[in-house]
Amino acid sequence: MSKRQYGVFMAVIFALCSTRPLYAAEGTDGAWKVSVGPYAWFAGVSGTAAVKGHESNVVTSFSDILKNLDIAGMIQVEASKDDAGFFV
Repeated sequence: MSKRQYGVFMAVIFALCSTRPLYAAEGTDGAWKVSVGPYAWFAGVSGTAAVKGHESNVVTSFSDILKNLDIAGMIQVEASKDDAGFFV
């Protein structure tokens, strides 16, 4: 299994294991209710790294991380109608 296939597999397993039931509120009109939640993190790295007693300072700004970023993203979509619902 390639690294990419493993990542996709783990994402699917995580999504399946983290599902929760959605219940329709009393008095709904039967229309679909959809909620979308995008997520974003902006991080930098700062600290000290040591290997076999040799220390080095590490400082990486968010812009440096963004330049070397291959791909990243996360979004949550929830939908419900009457007494059924799902989220991805």
